[in-house]
Amino acid sequence: MLNSAFHWKPLMNGHSDFFPRDFLEIVVPVSSFPTLESFGILQWHQARYVVFHPGFYDRRTSRS
Repeated sequence: MLNSAFHWKPLMNGHSDFFPRDFLEIVVPVSSFPTLESFGILQWHQARYVVFHPGFYDRRTSRS
């Protein structure tokens, strides 16, 4: 909720304890960003920005 209030932009993953209805359907494909599928989902949702938090990534699962 803090990040949403910081920039006052809607988030695809919702806010606080509310998750949009389709969030569970898109969370896995979008988490593999950048892929063609994830770009398609982001485009369909008219996402304008993608924010990365490098500290949240697990180096064992990241691509080199």
